[in-house]
Amino acid sequence: MTKRKHKVSPHPPKIKDVGGRPTKLTEDVLLKLKAAFSNYANIEEACFHAGISVSTFFYNAPKGSELYDYLLSFRMGPKILAKKTVMAKLTDTDMAWKFLKNTAPGEFAEKLIHEDTGPKKGRTLSERAEELAQPYKNAQAQTSNQKNSGKKAR
Repeated sequence: MTKRKHKVSPHPPKIKDVGGRPTKLTEDVLLKLKAAFSNYANIEEACFHAGISVSTFFYNAPKGSELYDYLLSFRMGPKILAKKTVMAKLTDTDMAWKFLKNTAPGEFAEKLIHEDTGPKKGRTLSERAEELAQPYKNAQAQTSNQKNSGKKAR
């Protein structure tokens, strides 16, 4: 059995500085982004919190990249916590009914029946549209009458 010369590290090797402008996506910025996404911030809010621009974020973590998916996965935390809280409170009858009404409205929502009982029952949609347009037409006719009377006086 041969001995290894170097210890195998559980962490990935650090990238050596090859020159050029340093990246703005440092460990500190990544921690701030993680913290913001953990509080259900959107990308714009997280970038503001981390002190970088949105274009810098997308330059370093384009959509579909591993880093993009990793950072946005932190947004799931608050949703999961909220779902756990709701599920824990389902022992309360009122909370259980609210849950059922919102998740299965076809079965459990209270149904309201709207009846048109007013004096103008039975109007068609075009009649209602005509009724709503009447004040506008009156104002338009009045304006054109004033213009015409002004022309005749000259």
